[in-house]
Amino acid sequence: MKKRYLLLVAALAVVVSGCGSANEAISSDSTADVEVSVGDDGEIVTQYGTVKLGDYKNLSATKSVTEVTDDDVEAEIENLQYEYAEYNEVDRKSKDGDYVEVYMTASIDGEVVYDYSKEQDGYEILLGYNEFGKKFDKKLTGVSKSDKLSFTVDYKDDFEDESLAGQSVDYEVEVVGVQEEVIPELDEEFITETLGYESEEDMKTQVRKDLEETNDSDADYEVQEELMTQVIEASEFLDYTDEVYETSKESVESNYQYYAEMFGYTDADDIYEAFGMTDDDVESEIMDMVYRSIVISAIAGVEDLGVTDSEYDEQAEALAQDYGYDSVDDFAADYDESEINYLILEQKVLTFLEDNATITEETEQVDEGDGDVEVEGIE
Repeated sequence: MKKRYLLLVAALAVVVSGCGSANEAISSDSTADVEVSVGDDGEIVTQYGTVKLGDYKNLSATKSVTEVTDDDVEAEIENLQYEYAEYNEVDRKSKDGDYVEVYMTASIDGEVVYDYSKEQDGYEILLGYNEFGKKFDKKLTGVSKSDKLSFTVDYKDDFEDESLAGQSVDYEVEVVGVQEEVIPELDEEFITETLGYESEEDMKTQVRKDLEETNDSDADYEVQEELMTQVIEASEFLDYTDEVYETSKESVESNYQYYAEMFGYTDADDIYEAFGMTDDDVESEIMDMVYRSIVISAIAGVEDLGVTDSEYDEQAEALAQDYGYDSVDDFAADYDESEINYLILEQKVLTFLEDNATITEETEQVDEGDGDVEVEGIE
């Protein structure tokens, strides 16, 4: 069963930031130096295209690190409890907080816009989340396994799902089952045996440390992306190869097609509409990838930032962990050597930009009482 409401959050993060698999398709060809040629007028010819680089050694950016609060620590501990939640089938009518497994379709004027039929592995509805609106959740409250429902929901124009907003949507639903979520108690056994901490105090200390490291890493990422954007905007792109354009286009389209299938849309055009994207927006994403590939190759070549064999071995292992793989072999089964090499080279260039930039650090302090954020500079 699909959990669309959770996956959409992750997908939006990837789509909006332009990171992740959107850049994986373009790859360097070896684990040696990146070869470029530099003309007398400063034109740099790379395997992806020709560019006159803007200044990339005297940039500036602000690194803003969000402070970790006690509320953040408590929320993360609660997330840990939810990670170990059990989902038990219940022989009763559904109620708020239950997961209702369904086969369903959603249609507008006879055209299916969401297909979560049996052939598509169905879907899970979290009652109370109101993913398809309050009226929809109300219809699925008090149902039991094998119930079949047909109903219509009229959505307001400002409904958050743009594909449903302002529409009259007909639903056909078959209830496959009802599950209740059981959250483990935060007791000594759970803390020490399940989570592996020495004590509750040790748990809070380690969780805070992990959150601080994550916030710092996120801030570094934002800085590096800002610097890359500055370089691209300051550079003059003279040409690019058909190969890099087609590969970038294929990567963007395949990403959105993947999201479309994940969320039950018919094709990529439906996900574009859900994200509020136009053809020009899609083309802009493609060209961003093209320009990024050229810049990375150009800087890597000029600054001799090729990936050595030892760097490849070390960073491939780190990437495998970051991408959630159990081993480098599993990671390499999905990403070939050239793709992994590009990811490593890309990070070397981003780190180079940050190391040669003027970075002003500041801490975002959150007032736990009212949620206000205060920014404090770091000298």
